[in-house]
Amino acid sequence: MATTISDIATEHAVYRRRIWLACIWAWPVCVVTFGVFFAVIAGFIPPPGESWSAAHIAEFYANNRAAIRAGLIGAMFASALLLPFFAVVSAEMKKIEGPNALLAPIQYGAAVMLTMIFQIICLFWLLASFRPEISPEIIRAFNDYGWLCWTIFIPTYSMQYVCMAIAAFIDHRPQPVGRRHRRRRRVGGVLQNRPVLLERHHRLLDPHRGLRRRNNYERLAATAPPALRVHTRGGVRHAWSGVVTTRRFVKGLP
Repeated sequence: MATTISDIATEHAVYRRRIWLACIWAWPVCVVTFGVFFAVIAGFIPPPGESWSAAHIAEFYANNRAAIRAGLIGAMFASALLLPFFAVVSAEMKKIEGPNALLAPIQYGAAVMLTMIFQIICLFWLLASFRPEISPEIIRAFNDYGWLCWTIFIPTYSMQYVCMAIAAFIDHRPQPVGRRHRRRRRVGGVLQNRPVLLERHHRLLDPHRGLRRRNNYERLAATAPPALRVHTRGGVRHAWSGVVTTRRFVKGLP
């Protein structure tokens, strides 16, 4: 039976849709997989305190060396799944902008930088767990560098949010990707990160401030009702936002 041009076009459309679906669902898979490897296996939640001594941090890595290595290697592979999803976001932004798009390449460049920062973070923590005979001061330096990189990626993904918000505001198609209140929320999320960044810089200048805040939080958590002891609301909110965005992209597939 001869294959017609329409059959080839249909098969191409099916494969294209499958590729887009795989890239879209890479986001929730990345969030879940990274969380399991980083928080559960490596044990970096809660993170080492910024006021810990060099000996305390070296002991943390020595007691969990195998789990930290396995968890960080898995987290590095999981963070690579950010690229397929943001490639879909960039492609959708190109549809909004039309020819000679500028926001889409800026957004995807920031996504590449964000992924590389995750890779660098995990790499330095792997270095901290690589040689047990090195001095505790070097281990603490590797550990501190990883957490410093963790704080400086805020400008990178803030740039992504700005580009995505602008693209959403100029999306005048019959079926836009996002609603107007979600566009304002995306811009508001960028503005909310400014005090967080300043707070983290204050913690770097005053390491004991974080310890005092943690002790106050522990005393509050011990006396609070169970409904108020959930300290992962921000992570759950971002994860749910990713699921909603994924469903929206799936519905908008050709």
